[in-house]
Amino acid sequence: MNYFVDLSRMSLDELLSLRIAADEGLFAVDGSNLDLLSEHINFRVAAVEKLEKLLNKAS
Repeated sequence: MNYFVDLSRMSLDELLSLRIAADEGLFAVDGSNLDLLSEHINFRVAAVEKLEKLLNKAS
């Protein structure tokens, strides 16, 4: 059975949990979807880091 997951609606914690579960083999994810998941995580982490820098400059 295949499921569609809207990664854009998931929190960073949910994305990381999904990646960990995939890495541990709890469900099958093909390579291109795993790459997409990694891209979403990297984008979110970069956004959080940029926001932190802006907040530190404002303080």
